[in-house]
Amino acid sequence: MNRRKFLSLAALAGLPLSSCNTGYDDHVEQMAASCARTDVAAGDFLRIDAHCHLLNIRDAASAAFVNRHFVDDNLAVEGIVGGAVEFSSALAGQAVMRNAAEIGELKKAFEARLSSSEFCRLMSELQQGVFRASADPSDIAVAGGRATGFTSNKNRNAALMMAFWPEVDIFMPSHVDFSEENLWCRLLGENDRVLCRSSPDPTDGLYAYYMHLHLATRGRFLPMATFHPRRHFMEMKMAEAENNGAPPNPQDVPSIAKLRVAIEQWGFIAVKLHPTSGFDPSSNVERGCPNDPLLLRRDELPKEEKEAYDLGLQALYSLCNELEVPILTHGSDSLGVDEQCMRRLGTPDEADPLTWTNASFQWSDALTRPETPGFRVCLAHFASRFMDHNRNVAREYTRRLPVEFANPDNTELVPSAWLAAAMKHIQDHAGRKDLYLDLSFMVDLAYSSAAELNGDTFRVRQFFGPEYEVNGQYAAAFRRFLETHRTTFQDVTMYGSDWHMPGVSVFGPLYRPLLERVVPENMRQAVMGKNAAQFYGLVKGAKTRARLERFYSRYGLDLAEVPWIERVDRA
Repeated sequence: MNRRKFLSLAALAGLPLSSCNTGYDDHVEQMAASCARTDVAAGDFLRIDAHCHLLNIRDAASAAFVNRHFVDDNLAVEGIVGGAVEFSSALAGQAVMRNAAEIGELKKAFEARLSSSEFCRLMSELQQGVFRASADPSDIAVAGGRATGFTSNKNRNAALMMAFWPEVDIFMPSHVDFSEENLWCRLLGENDRVLCRSSPDPTDGLYAYYMHLHLATRGRFLPMATFHPRRHFMEMKMAEAENNGAPPNPQDVPSIAKLRVAIEQWGFIAVKLHPTSGFDPSSNVERGCPNDPLLLRRDELPKEEKEAYDLGLQALYSLCNELEVPILTHGSDSLGVDEQCMRRLGTPDEADPLTWTNASFQWSDALTRPETPGFRVCLAHFASRFMDHNRNVAREYTRRLPVEFANPDNTELVPSAWLAAAMKHIQDHAGRKDLYLDLSFMVDLAYSSAAELNGDTFRVRQFFGPEYEVNGQYAAAFRRFLETHRTTFQDVTMYGSDWHMPGVSVFGPLYRPLLERVVPENMRQAVMGKNAAQFYGLVKGAKTRARLERFYSRYGLDLAEVPWIERVDRA
């Protein structure tokens, strides 16, 4: 997007434009001023970003994640890419605070009861290194803007969100446990501190970080915990060995036990799952896949491990049912770790995307199985929206870009197989309201909204895809699609940004207003905030609301100091 288009859009976001070329200290001043603006304009409505991220390169096994999710199954390529990622991560990581240091700053911020502008200023000043991004909200989306937040402190990422979107009452950050095993960990052992960088256990420090962020921002950030059945399986094996072969209670192993503590005592409101790492939400015995390094990848999971994954997920679903906390899950076909297995390639099932391991249909199945208790799920990314699946000349599945239209004049959209399955579940079980959708990482829609607003057409290159032409037709057709199916989507669709993921991050503060203007006006308040307050249990009478009020009381926070409570009650 060129500068002219950005400037025309900036008015929509209410951005200051006077200091695009000033020094870093002035950028900090600009951001502090942005944070100091009134949180929500008088007469405006509740806004919740129900899907966002603060994580950085210290929070993941960088090479393992990139190789597993983005690189073709080629050992030579994975070796080169993995090495480059580790080197660049080590270089960039010098500018990123360790988790304990970030927690220390949050504790001081809470004790001092820093205002939003003071918090923004402090966390900006603490950011070091050449990788830091511009702090000026009006400069962030101009050429050379911010690609991602992986090279920033988590506190810095939080400060930027507060500066970009002062009108958003609540941000709901999640950490994802991919349970990535690095090849070098298998070959050299977990004690190797040079090459072995397996996925950090999220309960080891990260839960503490998000609890203290919750307190330091007085509820502006309401965090989600995470779970992975592979980690649960490994913990079960360790506990069984320690108990002379006696199997433990699935609820007692650390990943479930600490999840309970996080929700009951540490201010967490939901659980994030990412089935792209190979597990199936409904039946791993039928569709579970290995999440192994390529060199050591198994053709399929052993029966014992498949059964254990299902046992772990049932334990999670039971806990979610008991505590009335929902699950947010990746609802797109992207990022699969083992497509040969996950997409049933080479089998009769490969032609049906609903048979794939992490398809929306598997979540519908899990929600209706008699052996899994009632719980709630949100399928992120609008359940793979309108990008359906087809095979190219090499008989490989690809995603059609950017959308599929049903008619020649491009006014009617064709739901993907995954979105159609989600819509059927919502319609068939309307009274239950156990399946929701969010609008996160709808980058194509944001670009189209910008084109519609400008009355122009331009070309963009997706971060992970080819260049294509953008105009306002998709935005107009999506608005029409929501209006046509209003009874389906009205009460179960939520706004989420997926910030700071690449592709979203470059929009800076423009992403929210560009998405919001596409939502029909008669659905806007529900989609932008009310539905999330209901889904995540923030309304009066909900168990999560009661737990959060007790959480604030334990730490000496008067409810009057927590702005979202009044905002939710007035919505």
